[in-house]
Amino acid sequence: MPHCSQVGNRVQSAVAVRRGFVSSIVAFAMFAFAFGQGQYAHAQSTACCDSSTDAFECFRDDPGGTVCAATTLPAGETCPDDCGCGPTCPSTVEPTKGNGSITRITFVGTVPSGANTEYQYDVCKVAGADLSHWVLGTDCCNNIVSSSAPAGESPGTSCGTDPTTGLFGVKFDETSPLTDCADGVDRYTITVSPFSTTGCIKIGTKADGMEDIATACIKGPICPELCDFDSDCPDDDVACTNETCDPTNPNADAFGCVSTPNAAKCDDGVGCTNDFCDPIKGCQNVANDAKCNDGQFCNGEETCDSVNDCQPGTPPNCDDGVACTNDSCDEVNDVCVNNPNNAKCDDGNSCTIDSCDALEDCVHVPECLTALDCDDGLACTTDVCTPEGCCEHVDDQSNCPGCQDCVDGICVDSQAKCPGCQDCVNATCVDSQAKCNGCETCL
Repeated sequence: MPHCSQVGNRVQSAVAVRRGFVSSIVAFAMFAFAFGQGQYAHAQSTACCDSSTDAFECFRDDPGGTVCAATTLPAGETCPDDCGCGPTCPSTVEPTKGNGSITRITFVGTVPSGANTEYQYDVCKVAGADLSHWVLGTDCCNNIVSSSAPAGESPGTSCGTDPTTGLFGVKFDETSPLTDCADGVDRYTITVSPFSTTGCIKIGTKADGMEDIATACIKGPICPELCDFDSDCPDDDVACTNETCDPTNPNADAFGCVSTPNAAKCDDGVGCTNDFCDPIKGCQNVANDAKCNDGQFCNGEETCDSVNDCQPGTPPNCDDGVACTNDSCDEVNDVCVNNPNNAKCDDGNSCTIDSCDALEDCVHVPECLTALDCDDGLACTTDVCTPEGCCEHVDDQSNCPGCQDCVDGICVDSQAKCPGCQDCVNATCVDSQAKCNGCETCL
């Protein structure tokens, strides 16, 4: 076996180096078959094409890429001149080997499946032995969303390196014979994430019950090689994001890299701003007035300055423009209060009734318009409404009977109105012996 000194280009990325088994594929059960942790798929090398004794002599089979693979080619087979699939590929191939099994595989095309792409293949038996399995040699294992096969067949049971065909990719086991091409075809599909492109990949077939292996090139999905370490992920030029390698993350890019916003990188030291990382615009520091609210109404609404932090508010203007109201701020109910104050309306005129109207300001109403407005309810006064609108109450003696006088509006007995020794009793003058001296009699 020749020893190769250098590694050539990889086969159209379809047999790209993989470290370990593919970790997880959404809705796609993958289990390695002879593909252990740390083992690599074959790497293309023109230096390994100088012999026709090895089935995969155009590939290197070790992590360092220095040893050629050593599977024996069937009689009459040689290594392809280009050591892999060239830039152009047929849509239909019939891989044929040795004693027998001829299978026709046709790349039908792609159809959109949401944001993903479904690759469709029609497979049928041309002649010879039935297939044990066939392998679609794609490097998109980490990007496969789902697969399908005809009823009763395995929908792509594994993704790794097949020890019989030597291909890395999706293996379809055939538990029942393929449909004869004269009678129809069997439809197989794999659905790949949006990062795939259509290129030239290897397929391999294995006949049932014999070492009959055939390979060919056909159109199929090619995916970018995924990252292994965080250091493999380039900076996205957004200062506040962290770039990490996480191929299984649904938000990962074509290379398995995830850009995660890190708000901690955006702290501007201003307490009232909302600091966050926009994955496109970078750090954003948005003023948030709510962070400055001290819960007090009467000192005004505080605001956030994106540079100078919280700023005091302007107290509410509770002046209602009415001079006679007492204007104040009610902190309990968060309202301005404007209470009328009649004392502020005293015009110094005793003839007016002064009051404060909360809307019209001071109101000055005359005490009376007519004498009827001045009735004080006293028997002997005369009630008068002056031209100035003032009420006057004058004692009127004529309003009191007999010997009574009008005093402060009330009729009272007046002794002065009774002659000699008489007293005024209940408005009537009567003899009073008390006014006579000694033996005198009041007659």
